[in-house]
Amino acid sequence: MSPSLLARIAGITPPAFIMGGFAEDLLLDGRSDRPHKDLDLLVRRAELEALLEQLSAAGVEEWQVVLADREGRPLLLSGRAALDDPAQPDGLEVEVYAATPEPGAGFSFDVPAEGPAGRRRLFVPPGTFDYPATRLPGLTVHTVSPWALALMRAASAQTRHTGEKQARDLAMLARLREAFLPSLSDEQLQPRIESVLF
Repeated sequence: MSPSLLARIAGITPPAFIMGGFAEDLLLDGRSDRPHKDLDLLVRRAELEALLEQLSAAGVEEWQVVLADREGRPLLLSGRAALDDPAQPDGLEVEVYAATPEPGAGFSFDVPAEGPAGRRRLFVPPGTFDYPATRLPGLTVHTVSPWALALMRAASAQTRHTGEKQARDLAMLARLREAFLPSLSDEQLQPRIESVLF
């Protein structure tokens, strides 16, 4: 990711919680210089509007609602951030997912899916937003917890067709487990996924 964009996102309040490949790079390798096609953020649903205002002020534009609930409230939005990187002249896609608190504990959020359902609901644990911030030179960056990242990777591996992408998911899941989650059982790393019908 462009250092300037990361610096802008790091200064956002409420925090922008990074997930996906960027978060894995930050937690496992302490850097974020590998090219990515997009930046995925997770936010508590009650903080979505405030976060979008901050992201817009940080230079993320062209917002579009990708998924919404029955009342039309956004659950997933996509925007675009300009980069000072000639390798990515079109900028970087920024996707913001709204997490809904679950009655028992933890959170859920919807993601696009192929097939009749059109979307899936993923469930993440209670401490998803409580993991200590990652400190980089001159920056403090928030990510979702390693357990949440591992469950997302496990869900991705289960819902992909077999192949190279699934193999990458499983390899990343193994790295996360070894580095952060050695005491968790196989059962605790089984993702909960539901199809959402509208």
